[in-house]
Amino acid sequence: MGNFNPKLPTKFRGTDKTITFFVTRNREPTLADFRQPETGNLYSIATIWQVGKNPSTGVEGDLWILSKIVANQAYWVKIATGVIPTAGILEIAVDASSGTGTNPVQPDVNGLVTVTGAQVATGIIGANVIRMNSKVVNSYTAEIQQTAAVSSKDTTKNGVAHFNSNQFSVDQGFTSLTGNNSTQPAFYAQVITPSLNVTGDSTVYQVIFANEIFDQTNSYNNATGVFTAPSAGKYLFTGSVLLNAVNNVLYTESYISLNTTQRNFVTNQIAPGKVYSENGTDFQVSLSFNVFCQMSANDTATVTISVGPAGPKTVSVGSGGSTDPRTWFSACKLC
Repeated sequence: MGNFNPKLPTKFRGTDKTITFFVTRNREPTLADFRQPETGNLYSIATIWQVGKNPSTGVEGDLWILSKIVANQAYWVKIATGVIPTAGILEIAVDASSGTGTNPVQPDVNGLVTVTGAQVATGIIGANVIRMNSKVVNSYTAEIQQTAAVSSKDTTKNGVAHFNSNQFSVDQGFTSLTGNNSTQPAFYAQVITPSLNVTGDSTVYQVIFANEIFDQTNSYNNATGVFTAPSAGKYLFTGSVLLNAVNNVLYTESYISLNTTQRNFVTNQIAPGKVYSENGTDFQVSLSFNVFCQMSANDTATVTISVGPAGPKTVSVGSGGSTDPRTWFSACKLC
């Protein structure tokens, strides 16, 4: 201290005054405790304050030390409690440590231990699912592993997960399988207004089924005729196209095709000029398909038709109307 000779601690240097280094009070210190009530003098820096018996605040035996006095406010720091055992947490044992981490984890020079959270890959932690792992000194991370899909019970693969909204619904943590309900990809669309003179000379014409009856996931675009798979899986596509004005012997071949991102499925390669049926003044033939195929997310599917090879371009895509559709396209995801 400034008023003492370190070589002769019993020899006081300076003016006469009372210096208190240890006091006992029946309460905790406050910011207002910067003067000694007995003398009116300032408490000396590093004065120890002990909470005595039957305290009004604090616990008997608590120890505080005065760190500074600024603007008539005393800054007392608690250094020990009167509760047995210990004077606070000195170190924290954890499940694991790596890198510069330690086990147990000890606080830094400011008495702090940093705690963070993280996800880790499935199988890293095992059946406990959550672990405390110290990777950096004075710090540990609460790790939770991600879950995995397995064919049989395996608690080491438990963990945190999120869900495909096309297949599951989640309400406040309660998860339900949607199955074939309103979130399952499925649509049906028709042609009501005929498209005239679209093929006959081998022109490949994409049919646009503009009258959409339903579309549970908004995956079919009735302006472009393109279906886009919202999720990967196995889809069943069906459709039929009514062709008009096919009564020409030059129409020796025709086909309908489901065209997907991964491959094309061609069906009904027939000679319409020979197998047509007469319906009033219309000479008609229907081409249809049923295709079960694998689709990846965002794969597309369209329907095209062609009649030829070298006749006049007078074949039209007809319709039986909205109540008796002859030209339609549908799909649903089965699994």
